[in-house]
Amino acid sequence: MIDIEIIKSIAKKAGIEILKIYSESDFDIKNKSDESPVTLADLLSNKIITEELTKHYPSIPILSEESAHASYEIRKNWTELFIVDPLDGTKEFIKKNGEFAINIAYMKNGVIIDGLIYSPVSKEIFYTKNNKSYKEINGEELELPIFYNEPFRVFVSKSHYNEETKKLIDLKRIDKPDLIEIKLGSALKFCKIAEGYAHYYPRMAPTSEWDTAAAEPILRNIGYKIINAETGNALIYNKENLLNPSFIVDKI
Repeated sequence: MIDIEIIKSIAKKAGIEILKIYSESDFDIKNKSDESPVTLADLLSNKIITEELTKHYPSIPILSEESAHASYEIRKNWTELFIVDPLDGTKEFIKKNGEFAINIAYMKNGVIIDGLIYSPVSKEIFYTKNNKSYKEINGEELELPIFYNEPFRVFVSKSHYNEETKKLIDLKRIDKPDLIEIKLGSALKFCKIAEGYAHYYPRMAPTSEWDTAAAEPILRNIGYKIINAETGNALIYNKENLLNPSFIVDKI
């Protein structure tokens, strides 16, 4: 098993370097082959996280957004791995709105066992430990959820709001007429659901495994699930195609 305290320290170390670049005026933005942006912060965070994970867990392979991926013929035989997004929400990072995060997930025998999501700007860490989910802020550990009886809030993507999303929200509005829509970037949406602040998140646009893996156990421990929007089944990880299907986050 992994030590979540080690994973927290790694995320914090990467977060320090991300914020150094965040404070600068020039991010040296480039486009990857899929036209998504990548910055020096993405690459430096990736270097720190992969080096530190390898130092502490040399036998566990790493699947990271910003590293070359092993072929599926190799990956399919991995019994455990880390799934990493070293800077989730690069577009939000570029906009300087603070809505970006570091995602690190640990998977064993096909199941995401532990996950961590860290916001370098707010210094909030969301993570799993002993089958429970927690938020750490200012050195204080709070078991999730921490909000109750709030208005029914629905998260929508800032960059990928479409007609399919609207239809799902309109259906939900039949039972929840006072439903409130909120836009937020990156994996921080999952964190707010884990806190109890929001309750539903339909994502009817492309994401990759590293966008959701860390959130899986954090949400599962508090009674939520990320499900395939078409089949209703759980998402599958370390697939040949690393793209996720459209999904919905909802109470189990």
